[in-house]
Amino acid sequence: MMTEAKQGKDHPLEGKATGTVTLANWQENRAYGLRNFERVVPDLIAVNAEQIRPLTVERDYGIDLLPGVKALRAHGALDGLLVLKGDRIAFEAYSNGMTPTRLHSCQSSSKTIMNMLAGKAIVEGDLDLQASVEEYVPEIGSGFRGRTVEDVLAMNVRHELDEPAAYTGDRTLLDKDESSMGFVSASFTPMNRREFIVSLGAGNEDGTNENRSGGYFYATVNTALAGWLVEHATGIPLQRAVREAMHAIGGENTIQMAVDRVGVPIVGGGFVMTLRDFGRYGMLLGSGGVGVGGEVVGGGAEFVKRTLEEGSVRIAIDGEVLDGYHYVYSTFTSPWGLGHAGWGGQWVWADPGSDTVIAAFAGLMGTNPADHAYASLLVGMTCDVVEYARDGGSAG
Repeated sequence: MMTEAKQGKDHPLEGKATGTVTLANWQENRAYGLRNFERVVPDLIAVNAEQIRPLTVERDYGIDLLPGVKALRAHGALDGLLVLKGDRIAFEAYSNGMTPTRLHSCQSSSKTIMNMLAGKAIVEGDLDLQASVEEYVPEIGSGFRGRTVEDVLAMNVRHELDEPAAYTGDRTLLDKDESSMGFVSASFTPMNRREFIVSLGAGNEDGTNENRSGGYFYATVNTALAGWLVEHATGIPLQRAVREAMHAIGGENTIQMAVDRVGVPIVGGGFVMTLRDFGRYGMLLGSGGVGVGGEVVGGGAEFVKRTLEEGSVRIAIDGEVLDGYHYVYSTFTSPWGLGHAGWGGQWVWADPGSDTVIAAFAGLMGTNPADHAYASLLVGMTCDVVEYARDGGSAG
């Protein structure tokens, strides 16, 4: 029997390969790879929640009519879109073979877990935002030495890995980065994730690592370092903290997290789950980490408020600044809430004020996995949905 990849029926934009999609070629077959990530990456941890967070379907047909929703749904790469109003599924749609029980990679939307884990450490007084990185990780290299914890959480460091530029340019360092995560072949580097972090040098021509760009200097390695900083500050192994957060989601299906070759969770992009569980994850984020059983794995509602109010590092896509958006504590923030985008078109967003969560999966093909036009559709959809919810749109 042929696999889905060999049949060529899994996704209309699956890619050029006609054989089995593997670690060696999944990024050229991105749409298939993102929906089969747990079959591609070599190492993961998995959680089956003891307690499931219940959701009920109460469709709000007004969401279907929102211009931003209609525009996003017309894009062929969209695999699924979910809107929750409290614990109610107000909108849910799938395409390209996705279903409510099919797993999908969340990619960089996973970074928001560090908003919760760092938030808890900050609120409890374990993590000092103004401390230099080397106070927690003495062996750190020149890429991060002298920068503060707050800088790392805000992507406000100019080390040598320019991740967005490497997507369409020289991939040498990016391949080492992704190899240390287990996202490409181990042949690119023998280093695990933390060895790679330590190896990075400063990025400015004068040998410094100050970010002078006027916006965030985006790189997944920052989030990986944030996890290490929190581990040092709290004394709690990162894998244990991540597992506790995974259970707190209350997923109805298995939730997975990729790990590196020594078992360190890839907090910068390793989550794999269903769309409904991604929505449940958004509920956890919007509440500040209040879990399905009342356990608190984040900084609580006050830290969410702090996240929404404190951002100063601006966000730009392809050089264009997104008005009102900032990067702080491992999240995007805007007047419409907080969340994060992910490589290939993923999106999670929470608006605590209207108790609304938006989750989206996609399989963007082509050379740029952070396509500007698609990102604009996500932003427009989010604004429309949140404004609708705040104006009283409701199920029924």
